[in-house]
Amino acid sequence: MSLIAASFLLLFAQAGWGADIGALCILTPRPGILELSAPMDALVSEIPVHPNQRVRAGDLLISFSDRALLEQKLTALETEIDWHEKTRHARIDVQETILAGAERSVREATERLKNYEALPKNARSAREWRERRYALASARHEVALEATRLARMRLEDEARARELREKRKIAVIELAAGTLRAPMDGTVLAVHKQVGESAGGDVAVTLANLQEMAARCEVFEGDLLKLHPGMKARVSGGALPRPMGGVIGWISRQVHRNNKVAEIIVHLDEAEPANRLVGMEVDVTIMDIQ
Repeated sequence: MSLIAASFLLLFAQAGWGADIGALCILTPRPGILELSAPMDALVSEIPVHPNQRVRAGDLLISFSDRALLEQKLTALETEIDWHEKTRHARIDVQETILAGAERSVREATERLKNYEALPKNARSAREWRERRYALASARHEVALEATRLARMRLEDEARARELREKRKIAVIELAAGTLRAPMDGTVLAVHKQVGESAGGDVAVTLANLQEMAARCEVFEGDLLKLHPGMKARVSGGALPRPMGGVIGWISRQVHRNNKVAEIIVHLDEAEPANRLVGMEVDVTIMDIQ
């Protein structure tokens, strides 16, 4: 090999052109791992799940000691709300009937006065005329009273309905705080509590969606600008029976000052068997560096 060719190859190697970039990475679910905490003041009363169990969003993970009382409270409120709605309409119907009767009395009193005033003067008496006018005024006053009662009844019933709905909303929140439910579909990675143990506000369940896996890597700052999303990567090492393929899905823009590295995420082409090795260290080689 000529000296010129050897010098060119040396410069080529020093520049890093065509070389792969390696990184030490951790296998992790692509959506991340959820650590679900328990409320502070409660005792664990039931744990219907176990590690490696698949759960659906909304499934019960842990119940706490006051759940039964909270369920009774919510049931009682729902019964009261149902009873109030039924009797509320009945009360309103009765009052509307009373008001309609008072309005009918006004029409009848008006008609009686009108008919009496249509009589010849010599057939009418001042006393009878005053009595009929008084009857009409009394009927109108009764209508005003019953209309006021109906309006007040509607306002009071609506206020009571709002109060019961607010109490029910609080009871639902309290009951939700008395249970821990899965916020998404996933797999239980770990249960950190036991029945009878104080919840204490600590992490109670670790949950993850293992359908998509990734490798979380740290790359030296000098290699960062050579990378871009979509570049191919090879994942190997650890307990993996064979290398796995992947592509860069995300590159951090922040370099840590202490160790001069930045984080990247490599999306694996397939979840198996990486989803059975969550947290394991692997070697990742990023290829096709130009």
